[in-house]
Amino acid sequence: MQTKTEGEKQRRISPLARFYQTERRFLPGLGLIVLMAALSGLLTGSASRLWGEAADFGLARQFGQMFRCALLMAGFLFLDALRTWILYGMIGKVTEGMMLDLRCRLFSSVTEADYLHLVKSAGAGDFMTRFSGDLEHVGKFAAGETGDYLQRIFKALTAAYLCIQIQPLLALIYLILLPILVLFSHRFSGPLQEASSLALRKNGEALSLAHESQVQWISVKAFGLEQVMEKRYADRIHEAALLQLKVEKRAAVIKGVKYLTTTLQLLVLFLGGALLTSRGQMSAGELLSFIALSAYISECADRIDLMMISFRKANAACGWVFEVLDLAKWPEN
Repeated sequence: MQTKTEGEKQRRISPLARFYQTERRFLPGLGLIVLMAALSGLLTGSASRLWGEAADFGLARQFGQMFRCALLMAGFLFLDALRTWILYGMIGKVTEGMMLDLRCRLFSSVTEADYLHLVKSAGAGDFMTRFSGDLEHVGKFAAGETGDYLQRIFKALTAAYLCIQIQPLLALIYLILLPILVLFSHRFSGPLQEASSLALRKNGEALSLAHESQVQWISVKAFGLEQVMEKRYADRIHEAALLQLKVEKRAAVIKGVKYLTTTLQLLVLFLGGALLTSRGQMSAGELLSFIALSAYISECADRIDLMMISFRKANAACGWVFEVLDLAKWPEN
C-alpha cells in the first residue's frame, strides 16, 4: 500500500504525466506510435520535394523525369496513407487498454474506499462526472488528439529542415516571423484552463446537489426546502454555463487572431518567394516545394492553440479523476 509521502510525490506530478506513468506497461506500444508518427514527416516531406522536382522537369520539357518524380510522389503518398491506417489501429489498441485499466482502477477505488468520506470530500455527483465527462476528455485526448498532434509536429519539423535546405534566407525570415505570431496568439489562450476546470467543478457540484436531493428527499419535503435546493442547483448550473460561455468567447477570439496571423504569413511567403525566384535564387519548382512544406508548418502553428486547449482540458479532467483515486488511497489527506 502506498504511503502518505508517496501520495504527496504523486500529486506533484502533472496529472497527464502521472496517467502515462501509471500505465508503464503500455510504453512499448506508445513508443511504436511515436515512431510511426515520425515517419509521417519523412514521407510527406519527400513527396513535397518530388512535387517541386516534377514541376522543374516539366518546365524544362523533360517529361520522362517529370513522370518518374510524379510516380515516386504518388508512391510516398500511398505509403503515408498506409502508415496512417496502421498508426490509428495501433492507437486504438493501446489507448483502449490504458483507458480500460483507468476505468477499472477508478471503479475499484470508489467501491473499496469509505464511500461517506468520498461523498463528503468530493461530492457524490462528482463521481458521475468522473465516470462520464472527465474520462471521456482523457480518452479523447489519448486516443484521437495525441496521434494527430504528433503527426503534425513531426511533419512541421521535417518541413522546416527541408525549407532551410531549399532557400535558407526565406526559411529564416519565415521561421523568425512564425514564433512571434504564435506567441502573440498564445496570449489569448491562457485563461482557458482555469475556466474549463472551474466549469467541470460547477457541473460536479450541481450533480452532487441533485444526488443529495434524491437521497434526502424526505427531509427536503418535510422542511419545505424544495425552492432552496432548486435555487442552489440553478446557481451552480448558471455559473458553469457562464464559464463555458467564457471559454467559447475566448476560443472565438483565438480563431480571429489566428486568421490574421495566417494571412500575414502567406503574404510574407508569396512576396519573398516571388522576389527570390525573379532573381534566380530559387527555381519555380523549389518555390512550389517550399509553399507545400510551409503548409505543414503553418498547419501545426495554427493548431498550437487547439493543442494547448486540448492538453489543458485533458490535464484538468485527468486531475479530477486522480483526485478521486487519491481520496480512496489516502483518506487521511
